[in-house]
Amino acid sequence: MQTTDTLARTVHETWAAALGHDRFTDDDYFFSVGGTSLSALKVSARLTAALGRQVPVRLIFTCQTVSALTAALAQPH
Repeated sequence: MQTTDTLARTVHETWAAALGHDRFTDDDYFFSVGGTSLSALKVSARLTAALGRQVPVRLIFTCQTVSALTAALAQPH
């Protein structure tokens, strides 16, 4: 089980890799900082691999900040 800080770092790094930059805060909206449907699919796939559990792409669409996505992923599944 990852700590919330570690999970947030993983989400942030995954976003940066998918977006091709790290010029965003944990409260910036994914699609406002260059995210696209394709990059959302990349985030979903990379987080699924990194966390060892399914991270549906719809979660990136509903939890559009690093903070919100981290909180959702921290919930028991």
